[in-house]
Amino acid sequence: MHSLHPTVRIRSKDLARLLWAVTTVQHPCTSSRFDETVLKEVRLRVDSGELVRFPHFFIDCLHSLAMRGIFPEDLISMVLSPDFLQRIKDSALYEPKRQLFLIDGTVGIECPDYNGYRLSRSFIDSLPSTVTGHVDFELKTKFGLNAVLEDLKDMLGGEAFVNCRFIIPHFKTADIELHFDSKGQAKPITTTTQQSLLYQPVSVEVLQKRERQVLLDDDTMHGLLGLKKLHKRQEAQPENLNTFRKVAVIVLGINQCLAGADRLLGLTQMKVRQLEKLGFSVMLVYPSEVLDLEKSSKDTRLQFLAQRLQHALDI
Repeated sequence: MHSLHPTVRIRSKDLARLLWAVTTVQHPCTSSRFDETVLKEVRLRVDSGELVRFPHFFIDCLHSLAMRGIFPEDLISMVLSPDFLQRIKDSALYEPKRQLFLIDGTVGIECPDYNGYRLSRSFIDSLPSTVTGHVDFELKTKFGLNAVLEDLKDMLGGEAFVNCRFIIPHFKTADIELHFDSKGQAKPITTTTQQSLLYQPVSVEVLQKRERQVLLDDDTMHGLLGLKKLHKRQEAQPENLNTFRKVAVIVLGINQCLAGADRLLGLTQMKVRQLEKLGFSVMLVYPSEVLDLEKSSKDTRLQFLAQRLQHALDI
């Protein structure tokens, strides 16, 4: 791109838009050097001072590169530095707090060796709900989310076994968190288990609630939902009570997929990637499936969710 004649050389704004568009729709790039070329162009414009003069386009570029799994740590540290944050705040344009929050949170998950600048706790605490989101608003406005949540409560044994929350805070979409043991038995979700990235011991209170749990084995689903039995699994090893399996149920909206297709947009693809890095198995419910579930009977919905959970848990 830098070899073009000056009269046709694209602006930084256009570079940011091109990168965002290609990444958002997951457009296949025939050139294996696309990422290398774009990153080189971004660096050239930073060195020349052009992107520094237009910090919002700089952040747009880093946001899109992060969606592609590319993390130029020196440039990220530069953008998250106090001086650069002040430059953004002083600019005439809006302050891109949501993008900054996403870049910072993404670095925390995907770049374990990163030692550059991070957003301060005071900055994050000051973020408005328009950036961080609100679960009640999600449940009221996101088509199908509340219905899936209620069906999972009925299937797994009640509210103790499901939790709708922003599992990854820097993504402004709420998902449903579930915990299972190695045999596919639902486990109550506690504050300790949902906040920690490490496995926690099962408390006495959790053990006392076992009688309420529903085991998602073949016999149970065959008897309750009329599913075809699968081949019998090998006997499981004794369970370590310090471990559990985490499932994130993402009820997708039409703005998270390509129009008319069950293909994730770049931002949602990044979210799935980060959930998996945090140890979650991800269960996707596509917009077309949400619409079908809305028209289906209770038994049909439970059968669908049970089958999809089996697939997510690989049981």
